[in-house]
This record gives sequence, structure tokens and C-alpha cells, in this order.
Amino acid sequence: MSFIMYSYLRRTSSHHIFYKTLLLKVCRLYNVFGSGSSHGIYAQFMEQSTLANSGRAVGLLRGAGTRMALWFYALHRALRLKKPLVATVSQHKFQDIQHTDRAGLAVSDIQDPGFWNQIYLLTRAVFPCLKALRFCDKSEPSM
Repeated sequence: MSFIMYSYLRRTSSHHIFYKTLLLKVCRLYNVFGSGSSHGIYAQFMEQSTLANSGRAVGLLRGAGTRMALWFYALHRALRLKKPLVATVSQHKFQDIQHTDRAGLAVSDIQDPGFWNQIYLLTRAVFPCLKALRFCDKSEPSM
């Protein structure tokens, strides 16, 4: 996890474990399904993503250490790709692939409805602020 995001979470210690755990799970999703490090899993996920997005392959995003907002975009993209992720882990040919322990944890995260609910609540709370920040952070004056 990035230093910037970690320092932000550390300041908000009452919800620190919730956010840190959620971001680590989304990072694990990217590492297993989005990065291509496991080619068989990645190929099956991209096939499902293409089917779900009208022939356009949409992949997961990786959070970056330099931009805190990118973590929230990664959460939003994971939420957008929930159906292709669930379809991928439900396939019979996916279950035939040998998985690492990390892949097994990612599969259990995908199958956990509480995980998706947490992502939904967090993105719903944060995105109005991100839109306002993007509006004010333009090179030309916004007013």
C-alpha cells in the first residue's frame, strides 16, 4: 500500500483497519485478476469482462502511491466489474486452474457480499468530494 494512503489512514485511526483491509483486498484482486501475473486467470477474467462490456475489454485498476484518488477509482472499477469477476470464479474451467493461496483469498473476497457492500458504501461517500476536487483542480479558473 502506498505511503500517502497509509499515512492518511493512520490519521483516521477509528476506521483504519476497515480501510486498510478493504484496500488490501482490492489490491489482491488486481494482483490476481488484473495484472496478468497468472495468465490463465487473467485470460478468463478478460474474456468475461469483454462479454459484460459489449465487446470492450475493461480491466481492473491498480492504486498508486502518488495519487490517493486513484485508490477510490480502483475501488469503483472493481465494483463496476463485480459481475465479470463473479462469472469468472463460477466457471468450471476456472476451478480446474491451480490457484495460489492469494488467488484463493481473492476468490473468497469476490464471493463475500459484505466486501462488495463495503466498496459500494465507501465509493458512494467519497465520489462527490472527488468530483469537487477535480472541478477545483483545473488549470483554468473554475469560477
